[in-house]
This record gives sequence, C-alpha cells and structure tokens, in this order.
Amino acid sequence: MGYVVRDTLNIAWPDHVPRRGRNVGDVTHFRSLIHVEGMSKHGTFLASSTLDHVQRYRRLLEGKGVKRLYVERPNTERSLVNEKEIKDYLVNKMGFHPVNPGLLKFSEQVALFKDAEVIVGIMGAAMTNAVFANASCRVVHLAPGGFSDTFFYLLSRIVGQDYIEVRGFGDQVGRDTGFSINLGHIKEALL
Repeated sequence: MGYVVRDTLNIAWPDHVPRRGRNVGDVTHFRSLIHVEGMSKHGTFLASSTLDHVQRYRRLLEGKGVKRLYVERPNTERSLVNEKEIKDYLVNKMGFHPVNPGLLKFSEQVALFKDAEVIVGIMGAAMTNAVFANASCRVVHLAPGGFSDTFFYLLSRIVGQDYIEVRGFGDQVGRDTGFSINLGHIKEALL
C-alpha cells in the first residue's frame, strides 16, 4: 500500500509534496494541509471527475498486453473457500493471468490492468484496479451473498464496463467471511 500512496502523490503533485515516512502514532505538525472531500461517499456516490485523473495517467503508460486477469486476494477473511478449483479453471483452462496487486507498484498495476478484456476477482480493494481497463472490459466480482456494496458497480458504470456479480454461499452471513462459488456460475458470467 505504501507504493500506491507514494506513486499517487507523485502523479498528483510531482514537485510539491514532501515525502517523509511516518510511524503510526507520530504527531506531525503542518503549516498548511489540504483535505479534499466530496469526491465520493463509499457505495453511494462517486463523482465521475474523480476518474479523469486516473484516465489521464492511464493514457501515459504502455499496457502489458494481458487480456485476462484473475485478481487474487490472499490471507483475508473474505476468501474463496474453493479458490483452488476456480483458479485452476481460470488460469489453466481459460488462460487468465493471476495477479496480487498489493505486490505491485501503482504504475505496474495500471500497466497490467490497462489492456484487460476480462477481469475476475473477489470483491474488494484490489478489484478497484479495473478502472484502468478499457470501457469494453467485462468485470466479474465474486462475493459472499451477504456482502452488499455498490461501490464497484459505480466504478464500472462510470468507466462504461460490463459489470457482473457472482454471489456465493458460506456458513456465515456478512461481508468478511469465507464463501464458495459454483464454477458453473463463473462459466456463465464469462459467456
């Protein structure tokens, strides 16, 4: 995450932002601080102008040519119980490229997602990278049945992408729980 914050600040203000590391709990004083608010309210509102900067930066980078991405979400509570089956099908049978965006620099994430035609992954922050793909991209979110969130739908609609949710089932209800997805439902979403 540190890469993403640093890279984003470099893009927004390349010559004007002091870059000093901070430790949790440190008290820091600033002569002036700009706090931008009103660009979004998670799940209910997202100003389309928010993505203008994203799209401008996207145009500056050359894509990696990867057309099919499977976005991994390792070691989290919201996990796919039958991920081995799903990943095996997507990667070995359908030619998807597995990626954990958290291990990449911001510019690497943008370049990797830029040429994607189909993106599949568990609903969560890593899937936000779909905004770097073309408007013609199909974005398939896998989520537990009790996870209600319209944020990713809003992102995809603003970009103009084909948005699909495939809901799974688990032993518990909620957003942060293990769940299973019927492989047939994923196959159907990819048609």
